[in-house]
Amino acid sequence: MSYFPELSLPITYDHDDWPKMPDGNDFDGKQLLTLVRSGNSPFHGLWDVNLLIREIEKNLDAYVIDIPVISKGSNNYVSSCLKSS
Repeated sequence: MSYFPELSLPITYDHDDWPKMPDGNDFDGKQLLTLVRSGNSPFHGLWDVNLLIREIEKNLDAYVIDIPVISKGSNNYVSSCLKSS
């Protein structure tokens, strides 16, 4: 059994902070795609939303046309994406 005294175990994960808009206000969860495409992602520096969108589009052979709302719960972000046919 390994022991690492420099680590204070057990390490528990609590939650991710809800993102802020570039102006410092809380993100309201609306119109993420519009914000990301205009360079105003509330996840800037934390999560590459454009990369996720590109992967969805590539793997589903469709275009993401809207992300109307995201919410948080159970320490996860939940998003709803609309795609082209």
